[in-house]
Amino acid sequence: MRILIIALAAVAIASCGGNSEATETKTFYGTSFDTTATLSFTEARDSFLSNGTSNALVVGNVGAVCQTEGCWYRFAEDNDIMVDFNHAFKIPMDCKSKGIQATGYFYYDTTSVEMLQEYAKDDGKSADEIAEITESKIRLSYRAEGVHIK
Repeated sequence: MRILIIALAAVAIASCGGNSEATETKTFYGTSFDTTATLSFTEARDSFLSNGTSNALVVGNVGAVCQTEGCWYRFAEDNDIMVDFNHAFKIPMDCKSKGIQATGYFYYDTTSVEMLQEYAKDDGKSADEIAEITESKIRLSYRAEGVHIK
């Protein structure tokens, strides 16, 4: 009888463990933020392009990450948009293909030839591919103030 009571108590305690996600400690890079009210990266980008809504809390997947320092990444959903942190923090260099949430804003930026070549170098491009970069680009960018990698 005593073993039965102990077994039932153990089952009761285990079943009250709750949702592990609710008790999970989240690691943030940069500013921490509420991760429950995010838009998909694509929805947030499209809102900026059509309505000019620049501030956005977004969720997506990492398509590429700086392999030199972890100082930028690109969303897999749109490889043309560079996400930078204004040198405020860095993210792990091994987070490619992982889910990511970020708080920040969209903006247009002119990226110099030198910076485009540096990004290409960070991205592991060949010397020939880097040499082919000869013109600056005006492109949509995203400045992340805080990041959470899932």
